Amino acid sequence: MKLNFNNWLKWFNPTLVVAGLEISDGAVRLIMVDAAGKILRQEKVPLPAGVVQGGKLIDSTQFINALRQLKSMPVIVSLSSNHIYTQVFNLPYLEGRRLEEAAELNLKMISPLDLKNAYHDWQILGQAANGNLELLGAFAPNEIIDGFSQALRQAGFLVVAVEFYGLSLARAVSQLAGGDLTKPHLLLAVTGDGLNFSVLKAGQLQFNYFISWLAVQERSGGKTGQVSADDFQKILIGELRRITNFSSARWGKTISDLILVSVSPAQAIINVVKKEFNLAIEELADPEWSAVKGAAQRGLVPRVEDRLISLTKVGTEEEFIRSRIRRFVGLWRNVVLATLAIFLLIYLGTDLLLIRVNRGLAGQLKKAGSLANREEIRLLENQARSFNALIEKVLAAKNQISVASPLLRKLYLMTGPDATLTQVRLDNQSRLVSLVGTAKNERAAIVFKNNLSKDAEVTNLSFPLSAITVGSDGRATFTATFTWKKLN
Repeated sequence: MKLNFNNWLKWFNPTLVVAGLEISDGAVRLIMVDAAGKILRQEKVPLPAGVVQGGKLIDSTQFINALRQLKSMPVIVSLSSNHIYTQVFNLPYLEGRRLEEAAELNLKMISPLDLKNAYHDWQILGQAANGNLELLGAFAPNEIIDGFSQALRQAGFLVVAVEFYGLSLARAVSQLAGGDLTKPHLLLAVTGDGLNFSVLKAGQLQFNYFISWLAVQERSGGKTGQVSADDFQKILIGELRRITNFSSARWGKTISDLILVSVSPAQAIINVVKKEFNLAIEELADPEWSAVKGAAQRGLVPRVEDRLISLTKVGTEEEFIRSRIRRFVGLWRNVVLATLAIFLLIYLGTDLLLIRVNRGLAGQLKKAGSLANREEIRLLENQARSFNALIEKVLAAKNQISVASPLLRKLYLMTGPDATLTQVRLDNQSRLVSLVGTAKNERAAIVFKNNLSKDAEVTNLSFPLSAITVGSDGRATFTATFTWKKLN
């Protein structure tokens, strides 16, 4: 099996999965998906009436209790579009810091809210036909965002980014809807919070408008908390006509396609729209979970590449990075502690094993000593005597070497550079020395003979000149014997 370094790296520092979390007036929905779109986690917690009302957090205690029924994790939060304002604007083609500064300046000019009390952000939609950049700006009151952010933090959730229902739904539609999304589409979402109207162009959100059911009731003049079917149809037709006219004026094209996302029976809405408008209608499946799926899809984007709108205070990204660092350090702290614990167990196990082995060997030695017989003792005595004899021989050899050493040094000096002794024999008792050697030439051999004859410690020298033989290369071979008077 091949070992993949990237797989090992992911194991030691796993990618932090970011889920999508949608908060509506009636429920909190959480979805986690993988890169292939497979749902890994899907949970829904209903909210008691009045906990979240009109997209605003009213009862934080009950809201936190509801959140704690979910597993806390990093999340992309999708809030109701009720308090969100959007605006598309154009800028010359800029990059880097210049683009950020120009976008911030334009947001200040077009903001419908006092930016001191509002969060705002922008994202690039694409490039217009005239070469300018199209950007989408969004604004939200900070009291709305802070209320939810603080409650989520107290419940153990890490808020990675905050967006709104229309933006999350547009992202989901671009993945789930069929047909040609390059042309403008009208997106109508009928939810438990109200009506959400959006215009998509090339799959990007260009316009978003939300009407709560309370606002629908006020427009219809109802006082009983309900809206009649006729009043609902009038408001729906009026808003659709207003948005289609706006889109035609802005892009010079009539919208001919509508995508419907409805948590209530959609056929009645489809009948009304077909009767009043020439629109091709596509109904999106699983409407209740569509927006939160869009938020979960954003969670798959690496944090360093996420340049989409996030309506949070400055520092959310830094908080996420710090969380990742804490997670990484915590993981390696656990790895180190586990490794030390394993080594400690190995050390203790080895120590206990050695103690047992030591005790076992001691018992065996004691048993062996008690069972030893005389034959074994005699065998050991014989071995000891043999060993002592070998020691004596070694000492004798050492003495001979030490005795011969002065003689060898003297002979080495006598031969000089022109002669070499190939064999030296010394009888330690008779002090008779036998030599065999070679010389550079016959003259060098004679010089060596004369040096021997002059030495006072050399007697009975036998160095016959007739025994000197000269080879074809001119080198002479000689033999000699003498008695060395002094051995120490």
